[in-house]
Amino acid sequence: MIFNQQGVAVVLSPSAHEAWLAAGEERHHDLGARVLALRLAVVDSLTGSRLGVFLVSAQAPSSKDPHTEEWDAFYAALATAISRKQPGDVLVLGASANAAVGTSSTREREAVAREARRETAVARLVAKYGDDARVELEPPEPSGPSLDPEATLDSQPPTNFPPPPSAPTRCVGPFGIDYISPSGRRLLGFMDTHELASLATFYPKKHYATWIDPRSSNGHMNDHILISRADLARFSDCGSCPCMLFESDHHLVGCKLRVTELGAGEAAEV
Repeated sequence: MIFNQQGVAVVLSPSAHEAWLAAGEERHHDLGARVLALRLAVVDSLTGSRLGVFLVSAQAPSSKDPHTEEWDAFYAALATAISRKQPGDVLVLGASANAAVGTSSTREREAVAREARRETAVARLVAKYGDDARVELEPPEPSGPSLDPEATLDSQPPTNFPPPPSAPTRCVGPFGIDYISPSGRRLLGFMDTHELASLATFYPKKHYATWIDPRSSNGHMNDHILISRADLARFSDCGSCPCMLFESDHHLVGCKLRVTELGAGEAAEV
């Protein structure tokens, strides 16, 4: 068991401990209170060559506003940890992220719901201000170059429409819970920047929630194993586990990576 001085931990089995020793006991415990990283040396089960597995354990802040200095420091530490991964290493980043990232279809469904809300808002404005409100809110297709593309509707009553969704990403797969939290949107941006994927969203499961809101009793997928998108084929499974190694209100998230342990004679899933 290897602990960060301030609480984040990585627990190694005896064979994983041997793999850590084989990697030169590489450990990164200078990343602050919320991030810890270390490296294992294994054998690639496909090529038979030596392979590094870069493990990162992370605990995100619990505040609801994901744009505070505390969150900034957390993501800066995560970025530093990822930058220390050696070329060719397989990244396995386990994060109690306090962030729901949805599925690959969540943003499309949000766009449909957003359009429905917009139609409702337009109908209310038309009822209050007449058809002129619809004309201004829904201008006709441009008929010539005379239309000013910079024109605004500042003189009209505010509509408070939510901003349009960002472009679809490959950060998440088709499985999971269709909900993106504010902190999840920030995590998706971080994943886009570093070309990461939430592994559990690529495997169908009966249950996806890793945390149950005590007020609403709704389940949320707030804990993730993040990997490099290029390594998706190396993994064979991922999902939340009903068992608990420690007393916690969060469920474990586990994954299977096909590698050969150093000294073993055949491939194994770890």
